[in-house]
Amino acid sequence: MQAYEKEHTNSVDNIKEKAKEDKEIKSSIKQKKKAYITSELSKLRKGERKIVEKIYAVIKDMLPPDTSDELIKKIQSELKK
Repeated sequence: MQAYEKEHTNSVDNIKEKAKEDKEIKSSIKQKKKAYITSELSKLRKGERKIVEKIYAVIKDMLPPDTSDELIKKIQSELKK
């Protein structure tokens, strides 16, 4: 009986450990997913969102960070209307 309890306890511990590892893997995958700013623009089709994303990339490359962020936020708010 003791051998069974010991084996059963080990199995339960293994299952708990496996569940913990799975949860950590799922959490890391969620963190790695890139959140696109254009995903908030649900009114636009996928192709249109891709074009807007490219425009945002050009804005970020050409303007200083403060200015580009303000401009992108303003464009976002106008496109959400």
